[in-house]
Amino acid sequence: MKINRRDFLKLSGLGLTSAWIGPRLGLPRRLQPDEWSQTFAPGAHLGRVTIARTALHARPTPDSPQLGWKYLDEVSEVLREVVGKGTQYQNHVWMETSQGFLYAPDVQPILYRPNPPVEAIAGGRMWVEVSVPYADGRAKPRAEAALRERLYYASIYPVSEVIQDERGTAWYHLDEEKYTGLYVPAEAMRPIAPDELTPISAEVEDKKIVVDLGRQSLSAFENSVEVFHARIASGAKLESEGGKWTTPPGTYRVQRKWIGVRMAAGDAVSGYDLPGVGWATIFISSNGVAIHSTYWHNDYGIPKSHGCVNARPDDAKWVFRWTLPQVSYLPGEAVPELPGGTSVIVKE
Repeated sequence: MKINRRDFLKLSGLGLTSAWIGPRLGLPRRLQPDEWSQTFAPGAHLGRVTIARTALHARPTPDSPQLGWKYLDEVSEVLREVVGKGTQYQNHVWMETSQGFLYAPDVQPILYRPNPPVEAIAGGRMWVEVSVPYADGRAKPRAEAALRERLYYASIYPVSEVIQDERGTAWYHLDEEKYTGLYVPAEAMRPIAPDELTPISAEVEDKKIVVDLGRQSLSAFENSVEVFHARIASGAKLESEGGKWTTPPGTYRVQRKWIGVRMAAGDAVSGYDLPGVGWATIFISSNGVAIHSTYWHNDYGIPKSHGCVNARPDDAKWVFRWTLPQVSYLPGEAVPELPGGTSVIVKE
């Protein structure tokens, strides 16, 4: 039995909570990237699955009827976020879709924003942010070229060149040694404007960041007054690895900042390799511990990183703009004079 999206919505409204709906009707086939523009309007709220698979439920509770599965990188339109009963103690938020409910920690929230390409890059270099669920980076500027790396929503990269292929499609050439020869569709990348780096409270001298590992939170203080608060995900203490990924408590200062940077460490089994990590504020330079944007999960309030302080993209951007040193658009990184920039206190 085949049904279109409108009919599915009607049926869902009549009896979404019935256990037979998922198996009997089945789920629509998975959308491909070239179908997003025909399916989703610019500005639509979407969700991308960040784990191998996550269950689609009839209600925002794990014990409600299961309607099917959504798999890694599968994209759905999100109608709203609701509070239900979570599978983990720290998070009870679910994303409602036309097909059912997805547990929010397993799904990256996305604001779908395809972009017209720029005609030329001022100064020979521009910072861009992926503004669609993901963009496939290819070895040459054409759709048929070999896929080299998948770049996800909210990750950030420098580009140096705009190229038109034989079909008139615009591609950006990534401008960094770690991405040499990588081309991405320009439509998928949002140019970051220089004024997005405008410092916040630049006139205030007494600033500090407090990372509370017990509460899994981050707070910013001006003259001892809290002006910003966010949930975070700090380093996970893995006993099997001697607890080496724990975010170390102590008092530090900002050592370096990048608009976007590739972060990699460890081996293929227990390490990581993450391209385009945005708004990185490093406060322990010996092992690169930083407060930074996160696109590979949406699970905050519980330790789960490899030592860094994972934050939502908007929260990481706020911290980046608020802390010292200030960063200019080009080259997009900064190192403060000794003894360092803004104080960062990590407490247990």
